Amino acid sequence: MILCLKCNAEVVAEATSCVICEAAINNTIFIGKNYKYYLQKWEIGDKDKNDQSWNGAAFLFGFVWMAYRKMYLKVLAGLGGVFILSLLNTNHNIIVPFFGISTIACWNGNYWYKFHVDERIKKITRKYANENIQAKLAQQGGTSVVAAIGFALVYLVTLTPITISFDGT
Repeated sequence: MILCLKCNAEVVAEATSCVICEAAINNTIFIGKNYKYYLQKWEIGDKDKNDQSWNGAAFLFGFVWMAYRKMYLKVLAGLGGVFILSLLNTNHNIIVPFFGISTIACWNGNYWYKFHVDERIKKITRKYANENIQAKLAQQGGTSVVAAIGFALVYLVTLTPITISFDGT
């Protein structure tokens, strides 16, 4: 038995939305406990035809937030961007590029996450069409504290020494 995470109504396993409240079942299962926040942000963006909306966690934690939300390709792309910008910066200060990219992430984070969720759900539903899709969505979606901590450690170990060597200290 599968319950709608929004209204607790029972839904059939193949359903993509709840017949009572029309919540997107696959999205709610994939996102996890903060699904209401993201569905609300996405709904506002769809109504306003504006994909940008503030995400405080993306601003404060930047790439750690992306790793926590399992957006690993964006994490790697962002790290590459910070590294390249720090090389191009005349004083090789990593703080300026980091906050510049964090600012971009905070305004685009909800949209990036929506795109990530939509793409992952499409892949999962295609790959596991005849199996328990909801179990796969819950397993591959959600969040990862381990990835967030791991990324933070990798960031500190790899980019901090590069920045220190540029500063000569």
